[in-house]
Amino acid sequence: MVLIPAGTFQMGAVPGDELAEESERPRHKVTLTNAYYMDVNEVTVDQWKLFVSAVKKRALEVWQAKTPGDEPIFNVDHRAATAYGAWASAELPTEAQWERAAKGGQDDNVYPWGKVDIADRRSGEMYSMVKVRSYVPNAYGLYDMAGNAKEWCADYYDASYYARSPDTDPTGAASGEERVVRSGWNVSVQGWRPVRRPTVTRSRVAIVAATR
Repeated sequence: MVLIPAGTFQMGAVPGDELAEESERPRHKVTLTNAYYMDVNEVTVDQWKLFVSAVKKRALEVWQAKTPGDEPIFNVDHRAATAYGAWASAELPTEAQWERAAKGGQDDNVYPWGKVDIADRRSGEMYSMVKVRSYVPNAYGLYDMAGNAKEWCADYYDASYYARSPDTDPTGAASGEERVVRSGWNVSVQGWRPVRRPTVTRSRVAIVAATR
């Protein structure tokens, strides 16, 4: 795991980013008062198999058994991702924690690696995934912060949340029908940006998401 330092960062779309959406605005200053850990890479299929074997409450899907063990686990709903975190003595990051970690201390970068898109820095292609750690990590030493499986955050999703988000340790909306996911392979360059805020309904289990 990598220790992400406490501190203040700029959350939301970088000024001048032509791909920004309204849900990524306004850009606002956020202070995280406590340092926290993030896994170096997404949870793999092999790690998920250990979890399934230990809790004995979940059946391994056929496709999961056939997926290479060093690729990220996906098609995991939010409840299962939370359960995995509890089993692993961890928890899902808040949206603010995830974005700070993804930016690697480079708040003015549009992408985890810089200000412009570089195709060979993405983790996986537009429609596919690859084994974890296949690409260069970001400045914090974290892999797959752009590309590969989508990753769950703890927060409920609210498109207008940034307009009223607290400046210190935000944890998202109090309730909702959707949860925030970040990163993941995408159908457009827009999705490779660490400020992107896609969503998945909490009842939908056939999704592409991973727990980090």
